[in-house]
Amino acid sequence: MFDKNIIKVNFSQAAAQYDHHAKLQAEIRKQAATLAADYFPKKATVLDIGCGTAEFALENKNWNVFGLDISYGMCAVASAKKTTVINADASALPLKDASVDCVFSSLALQWAEDPEVVIKEILRVLKPNGTAVITTFVRGTLSELEEAFKAVDSAPHISKFIEPAQLLIRIAHIGGLVLEVDDDQTYMQYHDDVLSLMRSIKNIGASNKIVGRRKGLTTPAQLKKLEQSYKMENGKYPASWNVLTMVIGKP
Repeated sequence: MFDKNIIKVNFSQAAAQYDHHAKLQAEIRKQAATLAADYFPKKATVLDIGCGTAEFALENKNWNVFGLDISYGMCAVASAKKTTVINADASALPLKDASVDCVFSSLALQWAEDPEVVIKEILRVLKPNGTAVITTFVRGTLSELEEAFKAVDSAPHISKFIEPAQLLIRIAHIGGLVLEVDDDQTYMQYHDDVLSLMRSIKNIGASNKIVGRRKGLTTPAQLKKLEQSYKMENGKYPASWNVLTMVIGKP
């Protein structure tokens, strides 16, 4: 279970410098936008869930995009860019039924306490025959760091990401039409040391958000043990990000 308060705090703290640090997120968002162009009509009204700093809206002027984000800090940055944004929770969208043509959401679903609730909300606000393009981190993300932390203690240090097949089954169960899926995307990043790896995660607001997580800073002794147990590749510390991309239709 995720702690919504820490989600809000983490992303608000990361908001001011998010665009500078979130290069991987930008790459994934742009690839998803290219896919959306195959499904979203021109001039469509598009809700961007987990809009962050509203880069999707700025990059895609051919649609009428408005954003929604749970983080007030992200919304403040997005608003300063003269975009339309709503500060709200994706599990309770403040929109009428069948009120938007399309939904776009890149790398937000993994922070939902219950992804099925968010998908239900997306289907509720979509117009008939509307489509949603969604990307989310899934099982295996940051597996190298998770494995290395086992040498430090038994506390959960990495957020638990959903299994792709499990999520797709849930979507089918609630009546969503899965029109396209790519569940075999792995993005790799490499760092000179573990500390820079962990800082990079913090800089994009993606640090551990599990209720009951171990609190407090990693001590020098723990950091040394973490580095010693980390499986390096060519002298670097790898970090894998597994991504599921899917297109969902509303009947």
